[in-house]
Amino acid sequence: MRPCHGREEIVALLAEIRGAWDAYRYVVKDARAIGDDRVLVQGRMSTEGRASGAALEGDVYHCCWLRHGRLIRVEDHLTAKGALHALGLSGETLEAAGLRE
Repeated sequence: MRPCHGREEIVALLAEIRGAWDAYRYVVKDARAIGDDRVLVQGRMSTEGRASGAALEGDVYHCCWLRHGRLIRVEDHLTAKGALHALGLSGETLEAAGLRE
């Protein structure tokens, strides 16, 4: 993935990604506020490559940072541990958010 800035770049990236896949399905499994400025989203995706037919299925974790109620940054992670680390959660802060690695 490449960094995207602004609505147009984000829409173009999402359209590019979606164009590479057939039968794309995404379901949000959990979403949790981490303080007032961060959100952790766990989703489940399943899809097939348009050209290759290769199947892909699994969980993905999105770390979202907010300012004044708007997204200012989103990172995608393939593991919960990576996402929690990106959000700065470990030990007591992890427990306080009601999460586990």
